[in-house]
Amino acid sequence: MGFTRPRSSTGADHDAPLKPSSSQRWNGSTGSTTGDCWSLSATSHPLKPNNDTTPSWTMSPWPRNLNQMASGNLGAVQWERVDRALSKARTQLESASAEEDCQAIGLLCREVIISLAQAVYDPTIHESLDGVRPSDTDANRMLEAYIGHVFPGASNKEVRAHHRASLALALNLQHRRTATRLLAALCVEATASTTAVVSIIARSDSV
Repeated sequence: MGFTRPRSSTGADHDAPLKPSSSQRWNGSTGSTTGDCWSLSATSHPLKPNNDTTPSWTMSPWPRNLNQMASGNLGAVQWERVDRALSKARTQLESASAEEDCQAIGLLCREVIISLAQAVYDPTIHESLDGVRPSDTDANRMLEAYIGHVFPGASNKEVRAHHRASLALALNLQHRRTATRLLAALCVEATASTTAVVSIIARSDSV
């Protein structure tokens, strides 16, 4: 299969021969296989944007005003638990081999989402959608109430649905006796995505 040389934007001679690349020639492989254990380097370290074309901004791991985002003084503690448990899930993914290893990752991801909900939910501010006060481990109701408070209305239903899919995946993985490393990798990334989304909301809500 031939490759077309990209056009130059600098006015260089289009008829000039291509210079040989110093990078390693592609061998036809598309990357890892199912036996490669979903290396964190492939799933957790996106390329940095080019500062010439894309604005760069840094995300802090949790909101500035931690204790204002949670009931009592538990906000900072819960955000630390989120960070710690998510890091542990990523580490365990590297060495997971049996179904039980993958199920344990599902449990860790569930704990991440519970801690995430506890970090931002305030029962004096956030009313659950069905009127039932969430228990301390009812991550779904807590996050529904919190995100629904910031993003109410039908036009924001997709924002409110994000965490539910991640939680459902974690619960399924935890109880799935045929759990695989592929599902575990998806679960970790879904949980990390939910964590990032809620962190962004929490920071904007604390300004």
